[in-house]
Amino acid sequence: MRIWLLLLSLTRLSASTITLSASVSPAGIPLRTCSNTASGSQTAVCNIEVPLNGGAYIGIASTSADYATFHVSASSLEWVPSGPAPALGGTSQAEADAQDLFTLSGAPPAGFLRYVFLISGTQHLALVNESPQVAAGDYAISKLMVNGHSIAGTPYVGEVGVISSRASFDLPYSAAQVSSTIALITATGCIGTTSVNQNTAHSCTASADFFNTVTLVGLGVVDSQGNPVAGSSVVAQSGFNYAPLGAVPEPGTAVLLLLGGVALGLRSLLNKPD
Repeated sequence: MRIWLLLLSLTRLSASTITLSASVSPAGIPLRTCSNTASGSQTAVCNIEVPLNGGAYIGIASTSADYATFHVSASSLEWVPSGPAPALGGTSQAEADAQDLFTLSGAPPAGFLRYVFLISGTQHLALVNESPQVAAGDYAISKLMVNGHSIAGTPYVGEVGVISSRASFDLPYSAAQVSSTIALITATGCIGTTSVNQNTAHSCTASADFFNTVTLVGLGVVDSQGNPVAGSSVVAQSGFNYAPLGAVPEPGTAVLLLLGGVALGLRSLLNKPD
């Protein structure tokens, strides 16, 4: 399947680059295909609306990123009011890749480079009156990877709803320099939608939206037991200032800190002289 080929065929990039790509492809209409690429702080966007058999296919793909923040979104919407003619549909996909080269100091000869991500977005797949034999061809999927390895919890497939999570990944290293590629990919498709009842409107809505965002909030060296290595540091060839491990409290820790702050505030009010 084309989407899996996309997910598994990440391009080898030179060190310290940000590569963005967006594409929308209405099925059977190659002249209306949109494909855009960008790099650095730019944005890659595709937006196509095509009338199809009394209805329409709308595909949108958009992506922007820096080395630690990824905004990637793809959506497909297809609908046909009624009638015997099936719609043609289409696909959309967006990808952001950030490659960097890290130099480790104060680290053991071999260990792990830990990435900590905050993931926030939505993913939906809604089918109305669609025949079962083609429903498998409609999809919404998103995937976060480091050096081709899927981050825990992804890929997200189909109807997921609101996504809000914290995920970590330990990349093994055995040299003082570590090449790193972070990739966020979203893809949607509404392909060949046909109706259960040809006299009834039918539709497909698919979206994978991470414009709210995927963020690398911690990067650092850990040992084989998963403990941060004291005195170690990571210097990026890009010059980007990555947040160290522990820069963002764990959710439970953050709640305790907040409750502690509230308690101190109440105590100061109670002890305030009249």
